[in-house]
Amino acid sequence: MNSILKQAVFNDYDYRFFQDGKPASLETMKTFDRTLKENRKYYDGYIYKSIPVDKLVDLGLFEVKQYKHGKTKKVKSKGNLKQRIIVTYSRKMAEYQKTVRNRQIERAKKILANMDPDNFKKGPNDVTRFIKSDKEKKNYYLDEARIEEEAKYDGFYAVATNIFDMKETEVLDIQSRRYKIEDCFRVLKTNFSSRPVYHRKENRIKAHFLICYAGSTESISKTTNFTTESKEPSIPVILYPTQGATVEATSLQVRWAEEPFASTFRIELHTNDQFTPIRNVKRQTVNAFTYETEFDNLTDGTWYLRARSEYVGGETEYCDTISFTFKNSSGMETLEKRGKCYVIQGENPALVVGNDARHITVDVANLSGQIIGRFADMENPAAGDRIELSGLVRGVYAVIVHIDGKREILKLIH
Repeated sequence: MNSILKQAVFNDYDYRFFQDGKPASLETMKTFDRTLKENRKYYDGYIYKSIPVDKLVDLGLFEVKQYKHGKTKKVKSKGNLKQRIIVTYSRKMAEYQKTVRNRQIERAKKILANMDPDNFKKGPNDVTRFIKSDKEKKNYYLDEARIEEEAKYDGFYAVATNIFDMKETEVLDIQSRRYKIEDCFRVLKTNFSSRPVYHRKENRIKAHFLICYAGSTESISKTTNFTTESKEPSIPVILYPTQGATVEATSLQVRWAEEPFASTFRIELHTNDQFTPIRNVKRQTVNAFTYETEFDNLTDGTWYLRARSEYVGGETEYCDTISFTFKNSSGMETLEKRGKCYVIQGENPALVVGNDARHITVDVANLSGQIIGRFADMENPAAGDRIELSGLVRGVYAVIVHIDGKREILKLIH
C-alpha cells in the first residue's frame, strides 16, 4: 500500500455507518463503550468509505510513437482503469485480530526462550515474523516495530472494484456472500455432473445446465398448485445418547430425530435431574434442519439431557429427561490410539489434536482452495489440545492440518 493510499485509509474523514449511511468517525468506533446496550449496533456493524484509485494498465496493444527528429518507436498502449477501493472498519474484527496476534506474540516469546540460532527458520506469515535478529544473527529479540505496524491495520478490510452503479453497502454485501457462489459452483461441478462445458453463448449455457438438472431427477411431473401453513413441531426425540447409556469420549455428541417444522432446537445438560440451579445448565440453541450438536469439557459422572423445539408461535414441552454416564478418560485413550485430529462442528467449531507432536499448523480454506486464515502455529502440542476456529461466517470449509510434516485435510460445516 503506497503512502497516499495509507493516508486516505487512516484519515478520519468521509467514513459512514453501514446501516443508515450517516457520517461516522474512526475515533468514535475505536473508543465507544461496547458494554452499553445502545452501542451494540455499532459493535456488530462497521463503517466504510470509498476511495477512487484509477490506474494505468497494459492493454496488450502497441502504438507507434513518433519523435521530433522523425524516428519512430513501437511502445505498449496503456489505458486508464477506473476503479475504487471500499475500506471498512469493524471494532469487533479489530479486537479479534488483536487477540490472535497477542497469542502469536506469546508463542514467539516461548520460541525466543528456547532459541537455537543454528536451526531457526523464519516464515513470512507464522509467529516467527515477530522475531528479529542482529546482523550477525546471534542475538534475537521481539520486533516491536513489526508488531506496531500490524496493529495499525486491525479491523480494516478493503474491497477493490470497478463497479460504480452499485452502492458501497451492496458491493460489501455481495462480497460477504461470496462463499455461497463458490458453493453453487461446487454443486454444479459435482451433483449436476455438468462438466465439461464447451459453450460460450448465454442461451446455450442455460440450456446445458437445464438438461443436467433434468437428467438428475427421476421424472418431471406436471405443475401442482398447493398452499402451505405453519404447523406446531413435535417434541424432540433424542436418538443419542440413549437412556442409561455410558458414553466414553472426549466430547458428547447429541442427536435427535428430524423435525422440519421447528425453527430452532434448545438442548440442555445438567448434573441435576431438576436442572437446578439454572446458572449451571449447559445450553445450546441449534438452527432448523440441524439435528445434532456437541458438548465438550464435561466432567466424569452422571448427566441429564433434555430438549424442546421452538417455532414462530412458541415452544414445545421438554422431552423426557435422558440420564447417562459420561467418562472422559477412555475417550482420550481411544483418541491417542487412533492418532488423528478431528473437527468439532457447530456454533463453536474447533480442531482437537489427535496425538502429541513437535509442531502443528492449522489453516482454513474455502471451497475454492483459497486460504482465509491461519488459526494455529504451535510448538509441542499435546493430544486433546483444542484449537478454536472462531470468526468464520457460515459455510463449508477445509481445515488443513500440518503436524510433524504430515498433512491432513478435514471438512468443517459451520
